Amino acid sequence: MRQNQPECSKWDIWYGKEVEGHTDIGEYTLFVRRGDFRPYIEKLPEGTNRIWFCKEYLFKCVFHNDFRALLWAIEFFHVTCLDVPVELLRQLPRNITLQCRLYVRLGDVSLGLGDQISWGKAYNEKYIAVGEDTPIATNTPETYEEDIRLQ
Repeated sequence: MRQNQPECSKWDIWYGKEVEGHTDIGEYTLFVRRGDFRPYIEKLPEGTNRIWFCKEYLFKCVFHNDFRALLWAIEFFHVTCLDVPVELLRQLPRNITLQCRLYVRLGDVSLGLGDQISWGKAYNEKYIAVGEDTPIATNTPETYEEDIRLQ
């Protein structure tokens, strides 16, 4: 494991408060990297209505072409989040991605002031720019210290 990674980076299933990005910060979330998460649902704190599937889980779903657990989670949880590396985005079924909150990861790229990120069909794209008015959230391994391992 690389230095400066939080303990939860080694866990298969855990829960904790959302600390990444800009949406749902502080919301209790069930995080799933590997394994069957359903037996742990009854052990979650009351009010946990959010689930986050890590990229490792999504790669397994695509490899086996089995999305049943994702569809079950979409029905059960109020918010289903997918941690999607950009190279995996087009391999996930559209009926799933449309019902989930996507956290698309570009990887280790350098973006500077004024650089643009676009998505959509050609000549009908949407854009966001990296700039002084763009809120940027950053995390450190300490951000994840309150997470609780389940598996």
